[in-house]
Amino acid sequence: MTGVKLRFFFGLLVVVTVAKGFDYSEESPFSEFSEFSDRDGDWSLENLKVAGGDLATIENYAYHVLIKAANTNASICAGAIISNTWVITAAHCISTADITTLTVRAGTAVLDSGGAVFNVTRVVIHSLFNSTTTDYDYGLIKIDGSFTFGTTISAVLLPAQSSKFGFYPLTVSGWGFITSSATAFSNVLRAVNLPVIPNIVCQLLYGSRQTITDTMFCGGKILFGGKGACQGDTGGPVVNNRVLVGIATKGLTCGDLMSPSVFAKVNVVTSWIQGITGISTTG
Repeated sequence: MTGVKLRFFFGLLVVVTVAKGFDYSEESPFSEFSEFSDRDGDWSLENLKVAGGDLATIENYAYHVLIKAANTNASICAGAIISNTWVITAAHCISTADITTLTVRAGTAVLDSGGAVFNVTRVVIHSLFNSTTTDYDYGLIKIDGSFTFGTTISAVLLPAQSSKFGFYPLTVSGWGFITSSATAFSNVLRAVNLPVIPNIVCQLLYGSRQTITDTMFCGGKILFGGKGACQGDTGGPVVNNRVLVGIATKGLTCGDLMSPSVFAKVNVVTSWIQGITGISTTG
């Protein structure tokens, strides 16, 4: 049996072991889930479907924004509105960007069309960001002007710094590829619901290909595949019950069976975010 197969089957064994002894009723500090809720979608296995996701309306994901360099369609990133002037994204999206070319588009589900476009006045990269491992992959963007909140533009809540991270359901949104074989970004925002995968299982599945650190967590359907973040979704929000629990960072392999999506935990840097942005409320 190959090393890949051994990692996969051992990972499944760990999943079963963890699931048997896990108290799901106490693991989500952000919601009142006693079981998978349909507040952010249908959590049946058939619809745990942004690769493999469903079309989304901006009203349901009004915190989601497009980040790109002006006059180029070569690369896009996403972000989440956290106040009327600040957006959070992945550090690797903006760490080398020319701030004068960056724009943030909010209030639309259509890629590069509609909504409101803002220039950027400030970029802040976490001091512990490692571009090789993408550890501490957190970046903040301050827009020129301010968002006008309404049905299509609103802020997502930050998690409390002391919140306990658990195995609650996730919602990931983005304009990324909808399959690993796609050659163009989705023209309309899509969303996918994913379960959390324990870090120990995620590391076993990746082996030496990726290092899953304490600032990261993984999500995906390891028994079925086909659902997950994909190219173009990086920097985008990962939400549970309207609280921002993660940022799409790496492992954007479109739901590949052996390569779950990897996200950066937001609760480990809530105090850092608050110190820079002045945001005082959390979910």
